[in-house]
Amino acid sequence: MAKTNFTKVEEALAEGLRKIEVNKLLNIADEVSGANKENESKLTAEQKNLLTLLQCDLKFLRKLGKNPFEKSSFNRVEIIKLLKDPSLITEEGWKKLSEFKTHVTLFKKTIEKLGKVKTDDDLVTQQRKKHITKRFNINDDWLPLT
Repeated sequence: MAKTNFTKVEEALAEGLRKIEVNKLLNIADEVSGANKENESKLTAEQKNLLTLLQCDLKFLRKLGKNPFEKSSFNRVEIIKLLKDPSLITEEGWKKLSEFKTHVTLFKKTIEKLGKVKTDDDLVTQQRKKHITKRFNINDDWLPLT
């Protein structure tokens, strides 16, 4: 059995944990100093989560070549303006963004049902069925006939 090298994964995990710690320390320093409170946006964790999920979903759909704005009543320019500057969003804007988020999740589910996007588990089972007798650490290239 081949040995597995986990150093890259451990380094990536350490780097991620270091970034999280630095962000926490920067937030604590900002709170203590009281600096930049006038310009700081008063977004809750739920609102920040909504914005990041929407941005990730839209990026995912753009990579697939799908447009969630085609068959919806949402204006593309308006939604993008709201996502770019979240400090100017009103209560009505937050309601519109949450409705758009539900629309995008339903849109993604319909795409997945059509089979255009496979989940990781589906891909793993497909490859296991395809390579049921394949041995590990063997190249898939053609071998010369000599």
